[in-house]
Amino acid sequence: MKPDLDVLADLARYDSATISNAIETFDVRPPTTGYTDSTVRCMYPDLPPIVGRVVTCRFENSPETRTRPNRLPDLLDLVWETEEPVVVVAAHTGPDPERSSMVGDIVSAMLQRLGAVGIVTSCAARDLDVVRRRAPGFQIFARGVVASHGAGRVVEVDEEVTIGGLNLRPLDVVHADHNGVVAVPEEIAGSLAAAAQAVLEREESIQRRIHAPLFDYESVRDNLVH
Repeated sequence: MKPDLDVLADLARYDSATISNAIETFDVRPPTTGYTDSTVRCMYPDLPPIVGRVVTCRFENSPETRTRPNRLPDLLDLVWETEEPVVVVAAHTGPDPERSSMVGDIVSAMLQRLGAVGIVTSCAARDLDVVRRRAPGFQIFARGVVASHGAGRVVEVDEEVTIGGLNLRPLDVVHADHNGVVAVPEEIAGSLAAAAQAVLEREESIQRRIHAPLFDYESVRDNLVH
């Protein structure tokens, strides 16, 4: 059973690093998996965390791409039909992901209108200033920024994809902010907010010891091991 809206809203109160730490306390996956690597960058680090259900596609940019059907309408249909909030995940295929752009001002505004709160893509983004103006609050994770969209188009939808080392399936739940993108295991989603709060309280206790007028080095050192 997929997490309900209240669960997703609770998770959005915490940053993705805290969510990642909280997931580790359940021992449901290796601590080196379940999140994107540093090739996927947050374009609007000042925005709050987003949490949503994944809608996937593959975006190709190659000399042959223009001969293939553009399945962007199919992607838009999926976003429209999926219960909000949605995070679109677009894995780039083909050469030159640094010179290819999946998302700009029009796509961002349309996706937001359909119920998406952000997009995660392994190619580039553009029109960042216009996106902020025309789709305020819409979050973008991308390889970087580029001026042109290239020759790319959506070639597959609703398939398992890998982006930044993270495997995602349609309707998986992701949590994302300036720290990166984290997959939320369905089986612990309902308990994760409480675990995240416990992580914060433990970290606050350590911070108080670090900054205490009487610094007990050995006590702090031992509490850092986990």
